[in-house]
Amino acid sequence: MGLAYLYILFRRRSFSLVLGTAILAFLLLSLDFFSRIIAVRTMETSLRDPSLLGRLVLWSYAWKVGRENWLLGVGWHNFGYVKYFYGFPGAPADGIRYHAHNAFLEFFTGLGVPGLVAFVWLSTRSILGLDRLARSGSGRSAGDMSVTALSLNAGIVAFLSHNLVDTTVWHYGTFLFLGVLLGLALSAERLSPVRPIGLGSQC
Repeated sequence: MGLAYLYILFRRRSFSLVLGTAILAFLLLSLDFFSRIIAVRTMETSLRDPSLLGRLVLWSYAWKVGRENWLLGVGWHNFGYVKYFYGFPGAPADGIRYHAHNAFLEFFTGLGVPGLVAFVWLSTRSILGLDRLARSGSGRSAGDMSVTALSLNAGIVAFLSHNLVDTTVWHYGTFLFLGVLLGLALSAERLSPVRPIGLGSQC
């Protein structure tokens, strides 16, 4: 959510919004309470609670699994099961089947390089297309679409940035929400009076 908010600040360039955000951030960071919470959550890690350091372990094994199965992967959502065969600490019988805690690594391990490339391409294309619409706010219809594009892009940025340290493949409803956002992004591009470059002919 923080990165999505920063994207909105960058795109809108509102001085009052930037000033208010800077003051609020300074006040929050000056409190010891928040810094202690961040420090504790950063260092706390175990097999049942993979915080930041635990995620580094998961990411290293995800990279190992993906590298050894780079063409087709090990199957969607299977990293949690097969990582034990690559030396991940713990036993499969324990029922601790953590995923990669990174959506990009999850695509890489599950679907190989083709799956990762497809995911990155679709996400990047949607973000760049919506950003172009967000900058084209001339005229009433274009202005309305600019606000819509800005909102959708903020949602995609929030989702993908969160999935850099987590991934929602295990929660199908949340994961499908990304599909909804990407579908709305494509629809916004199709319906916009200002067409992004390379979109193709209007349906």
